[in-house]
Formats: sequence, structure tokens, C-alpha cells
Amino acid sequence: MATGIVKWYNDAKQFGFAVDLESKELILLTKLNIINDPQVVFEFEMIEYDICKEEDKNIGLNIKTIRKQDMSFYDHEFVLLDDERIHLSKYIGKVLLVVNTASHCGLTPQYNDLEELYTTYKDQGFLVLAFPSSNFANQEFDSNDKIKDFCDNEYGITFPVFTKTHVVPFTSTRPGLREKNKNNPSNSFFNMLGEKTGHQPQWNFHKYLINRTGTEVISFNYDINPLSEQIKTNIERMLKE
Repeated sequence: MATGIVKWYNDAKQFGFAVDLESKELILLTKLNIINDPQVVFEFEMIEYDICKEEDKNIGLNIKTIRKQDMSFYDHEFVLLDDERIHLSKYIGKVLLVVNTASHCGLTPQYNDLEELYTTYKDQGFLVLAFPSSNFANQEFDSNDKIKDFCDNEYGITFPVFTKTHVVPFTSTRPGLREKNKNNPSNSFFNMLGEKTGHQPQWNFHKYLINRTGTEVISFNYDINPLSEQIKTNIERMLKE
């Protein structure tokens, strides 16, 4: 069997690509050919497969996913609302507050508090990362352009806001009501945060605080304000470490 690293995979579309470690060629991955049928194939994940050449394509067969034991939060890549592609390794050494946001939620004014928090601590190595999502009651714009206009014009956001994503593998209309949706898998970054803390987002504006090395993650529920002493105390502690 050959070995490769997943470059990109979209579970909703049920296909992606890996880079073969020996030939460096792209290998087409399809859900149908993944024999251990994981819910999500992680980007930068190691996989094993047989290669079938079809015309000018290399197709992976009998694909077995082998999650990297040393995979970290920084082994992910996302696109900002201004179309800039960011690899999270850029943020190694910073204290990060990761938040799933929405533009039409009763908690949306937390954007003001997040901006104030970012402004207060950014010069010390603190950063807020926002991930807009419609997973909860469909409270986000359909268009990334509209999300950008809203963040810029309504709240003057200066911290990174990424394109719309799924932060949980289910849909919801209110807390307590969950419906599994296989077409909307959460991105692998939020999967890892949930695994690390034992807490998935239950609503918009759930928060994960990550220390400078990615070795400590604290989960804060949606109803905990960004400017609460609970969050600020932990940010200040992590900034000193």
C-alpha cells in the first residue's frame, strides 16, 4: 500500500485529495473508497491506500485513515473573509480565543466585547479567531461578503474572521434540540477542540481559549461574556506563561 497526507477533504462533497509521500503526486480520495468509514477525514492526516491509475488521474482505493498522533490545532488552513488563506501555524506562540459567531443572534453584541478584549490584550500576544456558522437556528448570512460587510460596518471588527463553516456535525433550532446532519460535518479544527475539552458548542458564541503552545484549552459556554473575569483572568495567566 502507498502512504500519503490529506491535503484537502470535504465530507459534504465526499471527495478530496492527498499528496503521495513517494511520488508527490495528487491522489483522488472518495468517500466510497474509505474502508474504515470515518465521520471526518482530517486535513494533514496520514492515510494508506492502493493506487489505481485512470486516464490522467491517480485514484486511491481501499483507503485507510491513520490519524497523526502528533497532529495539533495548528495543522489546519482556513480562508479569511477577504479571501486570504491562513495556515494556523502562523499563530503559534499566541494565546487564542476561538469563537463560533453569528450575525443574527441575540448574542451577536458579544462582537463588541470580543473586539474590546482583542484591543486590550493584542499587544501582549493575544488574538481572537472568529468562525461564522449557521449551525444554530440558521442565524448567519448565506454570503461571506455579507458577513464581512456586517462585521466591518456594524462592529468594526479588526481580528481575523474566517469564511462560514460548520462547527458541529448537526443542525439545531434551539439549545437542547439536535438533529444529526451528515451533509454538514464540522471542520476538523472544532472537532479537535471538542475532543480536547469534552465540550462541543451548544449555541452561537461558544469560546475556546488556547494557550501559547496549544497544550491547554479551556471551554467557555455561549452565555459567558468575553469580558468576564473568568475569561480575562485565564488570558492574563496564559500571556505570562
